Amino acid sequence: MKKILAITGILVLIAALGTGVWAVLNNKQIIPNQAAVVGGAAELTLDPASTTFPIDVASSIALKTTSGGQNIDGFQVVATISGEVPLDLTFVATPPSGMQTIVSSLTGTTTKTLKLAFITQDTQMPFTSTTPVTFGQFNFTPTTAGQMTISFDNTLTKIVQNQTTQDILNIPVSQTYSFQVGATANPTSTPNPTATPTADVCIRRAQKISLAPASQSGNRGSSLAYTLTVKNDDSSECGASTFNFSAILPYSNWSAAFSSTSRAINSGDTSTVTVNFTSSSNSPFGTLPVGVNVSGPKFAIVAAVNYQVLVPAATLKPTVKPTPEVIYVPGTTTKPSTSPTPTDLATPEPTAEATDEEPKGILSQIPTVAIYAIGGFLLIVLFFILKALFSGKSNPPKMTPPTSIPPTPTLISHSVEPPINRPL
Repeated sequence: MKKILAITGILVLIAALGTGVWAVLNNKQIIPNQAAVVGGAAELTLDPASTTFPIDVASSIALKTTSGGQNIDGFQVVATISGEVPLDLTFVATPPSGMQTIVSSLTGTTTKTLKLAFITQDTQMPFTSTTPVTFGQFNFTPTTAGQMTISFDNTLTKIVQNQTTQDILNIPVSQTYSFQVGATANPTSTPNPTATPTADVCIRRAQKISLAPASQSGNRGSSLAYTLTVKNDDSSECGASTFNFSAILPYSNWSAAFSSTSRAINSGDTSTVTVNFTSSSNSPFGTLPVGVNVSGPKFAIVAAVNYQVLVPAATLKPTVKPTPEVIYVPGTTTKPSTSPTPTDLATPEPTAEATDEEPKGILSQIPTVAIYAIGGFLLIVLFFILKALFSGKSNPPKMTPPTSIPPTPTLISHSVEPPINRPL
């Protein structure tokens, strides 16, 4: 066996060495130096790019991508936001149709890091697009003049092609995108008058949404109801806006039903919608995420909750125990009731012999097979002990020689008369 393993290891080593030599001779890379490649079919852009935003006005930057018509299994984006970063900067992920969010986080203080990852909901249905699709967007309101830069990590940012698992993301023309936040007016010798806001200016803000409860549980195929709350946080000048709702499901054979798939909400008002998530009949057990994508006139926000698929409990048949009979024994303290009604009789505590319950002692914690094994071992030991006691050879008693020589017996002589010959 050791010779076989040694020969196998040598063959694997020779194969790996041969692959490396072939790759070098043919100018091929076994592991690419970076994720993004030059001339890849997929694109990743920010919209708008390198522009100026006014102070104290809510603004946004969309993160967009296109697969260039190629089938895609997943996206991964790692970006750094540095410079004069607004304190209220947030990022809202918007998974495209047929994809689900795996990671979406924006962390840091003065410098922030965005981590975003999408995968297809069904491995048999890859994602594809020929036009830019919004992945999500940055929302912020600049309060200080300065400049903010967004740059992508070309090693960790990737777009994975279906089946081949190769990265087809084209390196962006510029890896760093600059955004100046704040007024750019030239200073004057006299102070600028305070700007008076125009009454008819509509300021769009990201809608506020929530999905409750945070977690529910049910068996396979159960329909669990959740309440979606949406608040239109636009300025009053915007009036009513229409918000559309779509479900985010862990598997394609799950379903969701909304009490309303869209809702017109006035600025500052709040509305609620009921959504029922239904798991499939063959869903895996455990806790799975479900969510709702709420898209408005400018922003799209996702809210997620948990759906726990329970493991069905084994059906146990109750054991019907007979009521023990009460027997009165003369001389005891228990006396029969004066009424012959059975309900007036005292029911004694059932003993271990009268119930089907297992004893609570230590033996109840030992498996039956172990008890039989211990009993058999003790019987074997007892057999050899008895055999040694009763079937062994006994030692004969030792004879103690006499201390003195007994006297020689005296011979008594007597005469013997000759036989008398008598006729027969």
